[in-house]
Amino acid sequence: MSTSKSWRSTRDDRREGRDRFVAEITDLCADRGTRADLRSGLGRPVKQCGRMHRYLARRVPENSYGEHAYYAVAALIADRPRSVRDAQSAIAVVPTDEKAGQGRDSGDADDALKAAPLPWKRRPNLGTSLALAVRAGMKEGSAESHLRLLTRQSFTSVHPRLHSLVRYAQDKGAEIDWAVLLDDLVGWDTNRDAVATRWLQSFYRTLSGEPPNRTPDSENNSETEKSENR
Repeated sequence: MSTSKSWRSTRDDRREGRDRFVAEITDLCADRGTRADLRSGLGRPVKQCGRMHRYLARRVPENSYGEHAYYAVAALIADRPRSVRDAQSAIAVVPTDEKAGQGRDSGDADDALKAAPLPWKRRPNLGTSLALAVRAGMKEGSAESHLRLLTRQSFTSVHPRLHSLVRYAQDKGAEIDWAVLLDDLVGWDTNRDAVATRWLQSFYRTLSGEPPNRTPDSENNSETEKSENR
C-alpha cells in the first residue's frame, strides 16, 4: 500500500470512529439518568468526571492524548436542549469517506443523490454553526468575539468555554456536527492554528454567503493522529 493510500485509510478510519462515537453517545442520552451522568462533566477535566467513566472508558482510545476532547463532546451532546434532542432523534450521521456510495445499483442513482452524505470537508465546523446562529438572530459581534477568544485558548482552557457558546448557538437553531468538533478538539494542542483558521474562515464565508469549509481535505487535521497517540 502506498503512503498516500495508507494515510487516507488511517484518516477515514479515524473519521468513522468519530461518527461512531457520536452515534453511541447520542443513543446513550435517550436515558435520562445516563444523560445526567454524561452532562455532569461539562467544563471539567477528565479526572473530575467520575460519573462518565463507566460510559466512556471503553469508547475512548486507550492512552489517547485527546481523551479530554471525547469527554467534553460527550458532555456537550448530553447537554443538548430538549428541542434539539427531539429533532435529532431520527437522524443518523453516516460515516463519509471515498467509499461512500459504492455498491449501489445504477437504478438507485436518484435515491443515492438524495441520501448521499456530505464529504467530511464540507460538513459544518464550529465556525459555520456560529455563522448560521447569527443568521438566525444571534448577535454577530458577540458570536465573532467569542469565537476569536475561543481560538486563542490553550488545550485546557478551550473546553470549559465551549459549553455556553455551543448551547447559545443551538438555542438559535444552529446544528453542531459533533464528530467534526471532536476531530478538531482532539488535534487542538498540536494543530490549534489550523483549526482556528478553519473556524474563522468558515464563519466569515458563511456570513457572506460563500461556500464554507473549502480547506483541501489533505490539510484537515494532518496532525490529529500524532495528537491522539502521544
